[in-house]
Formats: sequence, structure tokens, C-alpha cells
Amino acid sequence: QTDFSHSAASSSDGRVINITTTTPMIADWVKQVGGEHVNVQSIIPPSTDPHTFQPGAKDIASITDSNYVFAIGLSYEGLWLTKLLNNHPNIQVVNLGELVSPIAFDSHGDHESHERGLYDPHFWFDPLRVSSAVLKISDVLSVADSVNASFYKGKAEVYLDKLEALDKNIFRDLSNIPESNRKILTEHESLGYLGERYEIGILRAVIPNFTSESGPRPKDLVNAIELIRSRDVSVIFMEKETNDKSAEKLADEVGIRVANGLSVETLEIGQTYVDFMKYNIDVIVSNLDN
Repeated sequence: QTDFSHSAASSSDGRVINITTTTPMIADWVKQVGGEHVNVQSIIPPSTDPHTFQPGAKDIASITDSNYVFAIGLSYEGLWLTKLLNNHPNIQVVNLGELVSPIAFDSHGDHESHERGLYDPHFWFDPLRVSSAVLKISDVLSVADSVNASFYKGKAEVYLDKLEALDKNIFRDLSNIPESNRKILTEHESLGYLGERYEIGILRAVIPNFTSESGPRPKDLVNAIELIRSRDVSVIFMEKETNDKSAEKLADEVGIRVANGLSVETLEIGQTYVDFMKYNIDVIVSNLDN
């Protein structure tokens, strides 16, 4: 195994800091701050659902060879990362989600909580919380490579300006949606930060599982239909990462539209975080503004 333990001393002599991230989104943030002074790779590939991902031997080697591992934390990565870190206590891990004032999941989501923590890890739907994560990345890189600390601070400031502009654009785009339409029904709890930041009602139907052998529980179906009718919901947003037919059947049952293509968990190949947010806001605005 290659020994990278001294490579963080300084990148002014041509060395780089080796960073592993758990998701492509964090890899983008690290690249924005670290530029040419960091070698970054994401364990979970682009366009892959983090909830179903299991690392291979190469991924584990990459993590153990890194100077730092940046993760979302808040139980997002699953047990594979916990087990790996327990086996390699010397790995330096930075859990970004713990630094952004995470919001708690609604208690009504208990049926999902067998693998998740108490807090919602999807903080990237609030660009200001991403700013907090970016500042932490800048601090870590500046300590690891103090020779280039001013470089990292400068790159972080440029990126923070981009995040502020993104935040303003999202406010502007969503302001065109009539107040009565400012609600989003999704199939699982993932847009809480978007709702909190931009004052959108985020409703989560406890969507009955039509695909299980037992079929949907009648109570779930009744509850979902009641929610849709009582809140006058006209569209349900489906996530790219899931192929669940349950929501489509539910929409069919109550006569509402299905909006496909919301991207919740990960970046596509070549996509940046800012692109990801703009894409999702376009999907939301185009489906609510009518």
C-alpha cells in the first residue's frame, strides 16, 4: 500500500492532499476549495443511489490511503462506513452534516427509521448550510497544508459568493409560484431543508407499498388520499433515484399529476452541485407554476 501519510505536509513541493469523499456532491465542494492542490475521489459513483451502495475492496483501499475522509454523516452513509471506520480508527473523518445545524426528521416517518438517524442528512437543499460545510472544508485543508492556506481561503470565498447567488436565484424563481401552490408532495422525506429555507410546504405521503406481496395497507391508502385532498395537492414529485410504482398508482387513484425527474441524492456524471440545484428548482417551478 502506498504511504500518503506525509503528503499533507505541503503541496508547494508538488505533492497533493489525498481526499476521499463519500458522495460526488462533497467531492465537488472539495474540488471547488482545493483546486489543483487536492486529489479527490468519491467512493459512491455519480448517478448511484447512496442508500443501496456497498463499497468494494478498491473503495476501502482508497479510504484507508486518504489523508482525510469527508462524509455527510447523520447516518446517511449507512453501516458500511461505520464498520470501516471502526476497523481503521486512525482514519481522519469529517462529518459535515453535524456542522450545519441539522433539522430533525418528522416523527411520522418512524416506519423509515430502521436505517436512519434522528436528523435529516439532506442539508444540501439549503445553499447556506452548504456554505458552512465549505468553510469547514477550507479549514481542514488549511490545517493539512498550511503553506497554501490563503489559496484555500480565497477559493472558498469565491465559492461562497456563488452559493449566495444560487440562494438568491432560488428565492427569485420560487417567488413566482402562487402561495396556494407552494407545496410539494414527495415519496420520502428529503426536502425538509428546501421547505425550511424557502417557505414551501413539504408534504410526505406515507405512500403505500403496492409492490410488496401483501400490497398496500388500506389505512395507508386512505391516509395518503386524505392528505392529497385536504391540502389540495395537484402533483406528486417522483425522484430519479427510485423506481417505485406506488406513487404513480396513488396519483392515478386520486387523479393528480406525477412529476418525474426530481434528483435528490446524488450528482450525475459531470454535474456540479450548483447545476444540481438549478436543475431541481427548474423541475419544481415548472410543475408548480401552473
